[in-house]
Amino acid sequence: MTKVVFMGEKPLAKKCLQYLRRLKDVEILGVCTRKPTKNVWWGEQVVRKYCIAKGIPIIERKKILEFEEVDVIISVLYPFVIEKEILDKAKIAAVNLHQAPLPHYKGCNSVSHAIMNGEKEYGVTLHLMNEELDSGDIIERKMFPINDDITARELYELADKYCFEVFKRNIKNILRGEFRTFKQEKHIKSHIYPRNSLQNKQVDLSWPPEKIYNFVRGLDFPPFEKAYIMVGDKKIYLSTRS
Repeated sequence: MTKVVFMGEKPLAKKCLQYLRRLKDVEILGVCTRKPTKNVWWGEQVVRKYCIAKGIPIIERKKILEFEEVDVIISVLYPFVIEKEILDKAKIAAVNLHQAPLPHYKGCNSVSHAIMNGEKEYGVTLHLMNEELDSGDIIERKMFPINDDITARELYELADKYCFEVFKRNIKNILRGEFRTFKQEKHIKSHIYPRNSLQNKQVDLSWPPEKIYNFVRGLDFPPFEKAYIMVGDKKIYLSTRS
């Protein structure tokens, strides 16, 4: 049996966990996820709910250090930094499914910034984890074109789809320790954005039209506030969709 610790949240993490659970010769030692809260933009804590329904242990990160043996640690949209001592517990690999192309986009809010930056293609990455954010060797990076009119929420959902395909394509080999990696290219510029990088949503009408258009699309991510202009003391919200 391959002993696995799973870490993550959001619908994509639930899908990956469900797929993992169906595989033979896999023992899920526990799942790390966000503590109970009603304040999640995607609706409900689907990973936590699924674990409770299926009797999968929900554990704190530090509990991993107490396990006698851990073969693989899997992170899918896990929102917290994982300590090196925990990553080192994985005998085979500690891997992360990143909803952006590496090394192009590290950190958070990548779909929004990719649109704002006028990117013509996007991607997702399955990679090894180390103590440096989103910097481990790559197992697979899948690139795909993005439409000129796509919104941030639509790109997020498209990236989810590709992420799940990459996960399914690689997870069995990872569990067997039969996978190859390649280094992240140092010549490619990395964009690194923090969680609060989208706080400024006000449009400056002196910007070029293309910048305004991309800014509005990049902030079109329900249920979050859209881009806006100020008319007096009122916000007028903008959209590229009728």
